[in-house]
Amino acid sequence: MKNLHPVASSRSGCRCLPALLLSAWAAAQYLMVAQAGAEDVHTLMRTCAACHTPNGNPPSSDIPIIAGQPFTVINDALLLFAAAERPCMAMCGIAAELSPHEKEALADYLEEQTFVPAKQEFDPSLAALGAKLHADKGCETCHSQGGRNGNGMAPILAGQRTPYLRNALQQIKVGTRSGPTVMNQAVRSLSDDEIEALLNYYARNQDWRPTQAMIPGNAMFSKNHGRKN
Repeated sequence: MKNLHPVASSRSGCRCLPALLLSAWAAAQYLMVAQAGAEDVHTLMRTCAACHTPNGNPPSSDIPIIAGQPFTVINDALLLFAAAERPCMAMCGIAAELSPHEKEALADYLEEQTFVPAKQEFDPSLAALGAKLHADKGCETCHSQGGRNGNGMAPILAGQRTPYLRNALQQIKVGTRSGPTVMNQAVRSLSDDEIEALLNYYARNQDWRPTQAMIPGNAMFSKNHGRKN
């Protein structure tokens, strides 16, 4: 009877051994690359940490919270900064020095961090008006749950720092910063008073923490299903 298990024969074993060794070597190399990648992103974060802190939740009111933001949001922002297509100070130079792989590594890392909503003051009456504007202007479509969930495509707005968010919205309104067409149109239709109402609404939505379903990597839309600005 023929041997139905070629690995069991010394002759067949000789043919299979190189393949087994190659597979083991490939697995070891993969683990080494993965470990090196983890070390590399922490090295990259040392520069970011100067302003954003190591976990992406800065204390400064004019620096955005980037922890927990979707991969697409961070990667697109870095690409725009690198091309000097978004208003910036230090960020354009920093982003321009990053390779595409490094940009993606940072976006992956930051997406996995926990967004911590900023504790800040707000006007309840303006926040109520902002809640209506958020619904009427279609903001909930991308920034769902009152701005708490970007659905893997859009930035988290609820609990984002108000001075930063005010600056970003004003830049979109005057055309020095842009995003998806629908957002540009919505923001540019707002009066300054309406922008302030929205800002107070997002500042009011600060008493929350991301749930497992809201973590970008576990959301319906992942980095492979995100939008392009």
